[in-house]
Amino acid sequence: MEFSDSELDSFNAVYERDIDIALVVALRASAAVRGLFAGAMGSAATNLVNVRNSVPTPDGREADIELVLASHTGSVTIEIENKLDASFQSEQVESYLKRAMDAKSFAILVAPHQYLAASQVSATRFHGTVRYEDVRDTLLADGNWGRSIALLLEHAIRQHRRGGRMSPDSLPRSQFFNAFAELGANSGLPSIPDRPRKAGAGFLWYPRDVGLTQVRGWKLPNGAHGAWLSAKFEHGSADIELTGIRSLVDLAAVRQIALETGMDLEIDKISLRFKTAAPRLNPDEPLERQSVEARHFVQRVLEARAWWESKGRRSIEACLLPSAAR
Repeated sequence: MEFSDSELDSFNAVYERDIDIALVVALRASAAVRGLFAGAMGSAATNLVNVRNSVPTPDGREADIELVLASHTGSVTIEIENKLDASFQSEQVESYLKRAMDAKSFAILVAPHQYLAASQVSATRFHGTVRYEDVRDTLLADGNWGRSIALLLEHAIRQHRRGGRMSPDSLPRSQFFNAFAELGANSGLPSIPDRPRKAGAGFLWYPRDVGLTQVRGWKLPNGAHGAWLSAKFEHGSADIELTGIRSLVDLAAVRQIALETGMDLEIDKISLRFKTAAPRLNPDEPLERQSVEARHFVQRVLEARAWWESKGRRSIEACLLPSAAR
């Protein structure tokens, strides 16, 4: 198996979310890939019923991927936890196993070989494991589309061997993020649980469905689409990001909204971002050393959120094309 130098120069960094999406595509398109996951738990079921990512669970957590397969004996549900370089959260494995027991389903861990080898105690508690390397090799037999996803997995594998795209969990950044989240919660923003942050993390996303009221009339697919509230510390902006909506709105009308509000508007291939300027913050420095700027930043986030809830959402709803409801 060989990838060219130009192929191996395709991605600057690969994130677990990228692999989640790639795996969903592969599981939907390839019976052979589905066979890897079914075989990991000793099942022969490979007929696809459904697959989706970022699935909220009854215990308030989230499964990276939910796969439902069928055979002549019935259907089987598999919750898949994808790990590229992140450590396990507190009681994360236990929650997968309890949900599987309650629902009579299965829990599978997918990760690079070296990750599985290094985390044997946790990995062996799942009902089965699948290596990135095996998914990659299986996809290479599936033509150009399979090779493209195999290339993404190869990047992820090499990235893990190098020690990840970022340094290990950074105590200064974790403390900064947690302090900012607490400051925001005390000022009226949604609460965000404390969690470790990587050294490269420079922005904070609030949970979608508590951060902002979602656009009515926009039929959201599963995944990352929707209206998000984010704080871009190093760029100095509080953003309302509408992920996956670009093709579903009248862009001329959206530009007029930005012009009337005085907000900066960014448009990329799939998303719109309404940006409110805020002081730049350094996540490597304690928040108390930037307290004045931090309070101003929180105020900008509150203003962006207030605009969205009072006027912005309804303005976007007025720009929706008929295709948004499909």
